[in-house]
Amino acid sequence: MFNARIGIDIGNGYVKYKGKVFKTRVKTGKVLKVGHIRDDVHTVKMNGLDFIVGDGEMVTGEDKYDNIRFKLCVLTAIADANKRFKNLKVKLCLGMPLLDKERLEDEVTQKILSWGEQSLIVDDREVTIEIVDVDIFIEGALPILTEDTGHILTLDIGSGTVNAIEWEGMTPINFDTLKGSFYKMYSDMATYLNNTKGGNFTVADVEKLVLKGKKETIIKQVMTDISEIYMIMDDFVSGSASLLKQKFNTEQVEKIQLLGGGATPSFDYWVKHFPHAYVELVPNSQFINSEIYEMVANM
Repeated sequence: MFNARIGIDIGNGYVKYKGKVFKTRVKTGKVLKVGHIRDDVHTVKMNGLDFIVGDGEMVTGEDKYDNIRFKLCVLTAIADANKRFKNLKVKLCLGMPLLDKERLEDEVTQKILSWGEQSLIVDDREVTIEIVDVDIFIEGALPILTEDTGHILTLDIGSGTVNAIEWEGMTPINFDTLKGSFYKMYSDMATYLNNTKGGNFTVADVEKLVLKGKKETIIKQVMTDISEIYMIMDDFVSGSASLLKQKFNTEQVEKIQLLGGGATPSFDYWVKHFPHAYVELVPNSQFINSEIYEMVANM
């Protein structure tokens, strides 16, 4: 029935699958084939139209499931992960926050199945894709993957939200989604640098600096101290930690596990704001959700 099984983590910032990643962005047009071709941007032709997947407009919000950009992100990831096949029958697993899963699971599943057989050209390769089975799993379900039966708080730190789940015996006992946004934090950092240092930074520029842990960068041909931007990150984590302490039993969990794309750059700040807890950075934190979904797809 299937010749491909795949788990895809479609976040507000990035699409992650099988160790690969591209931005959750789509725009119409073609990639100019000049110089080095980026492997995180894909050219797609579907229904006679040309698209660039991995650049352009963001794909966010609950209405994204009705948006062709969401469909393009899903189909592009499937095609890129299965280059050996021209005709694909796919079992797919996607993730949702626990708060959304019960409410949206059936509706989103039916929408994806209704796509039927789709013919498209991805990076100059013709492919036909039919998604014939869909699983929706919860984001941040790390204890399911690790079979950890302890009392754990998992924090999935994404571009648009922080999804928190308290686990005991591999069962969720409390959960919430904080609307704090890593993307907004990067935007605030860019605004700060542009206003105080005379720069011309975009959100993407700041994200690159933070992911590399940079405290200095070139502005107007001068190496400039930008360490103040990390106060904005401290404010973000402080506010999120305060909300979590109100909602969850943070002082009695055995450990707090951080995953998601924002986990690594913010790890030290979470340790600071939970001084009495054991805070753990999950290995391969950016791809851990897609690994969980891959496991579910192969069940």
